[in-house]
Amino acid sequence: MIGKRITELRNERGLTQQTVAEGIGVSRATYAHYEIDRREPDHKMLRKIANFFDVSTDYLLGLTDLPKPYLLSGNSPLSKLVHDTIKAEGFTPTELTEVNPEIARFMQDNKIVKAKAKLDLIEKSGLSVEALEKLVALINQIKNEQSED
Repeated sequence: MIGKRITELRNERGLTQQTVAEGIGVSRATYAHYEIDRREPDHKMLRKIANFFDVSTDYLLGLTDLPKPYLLSGNSPLSKLVHDTIKAEGFTPTELTEVNPEIARFMQDNKIVKAKAKLDLIEKSGLSVEALEKLVALINQIKNEQSED
């Protein structure tokens, strides 16, 4: 899973293996072995890779499909917005733009008109499977945080 994720991240950013290798402090050959799952990075290297790509280690390990699954943790503005909209009709990408541009962009890119912090959360027009998986991961995160409150 790590190899697939880091290959995708590198390609999305238009980087070479050499650039990533230099950024995380390993040889290009070592990094290439990570991409083809011939070698697994230790926990320190995993953190370096996650920091380099600005994603969570959980994302690299395949535990979540959200690059930054902890966007809602703590007392973040987005967490407050989500909790405040539980009884409301939901939130729109425009309402999310200031508190979390990444999720707002995700909603706009996937034509999500409104989202509620509930399982029946989407009023949509044609989501791809990948977009739906990311949204389901976000829903599950919201539900988990709500159950902790």
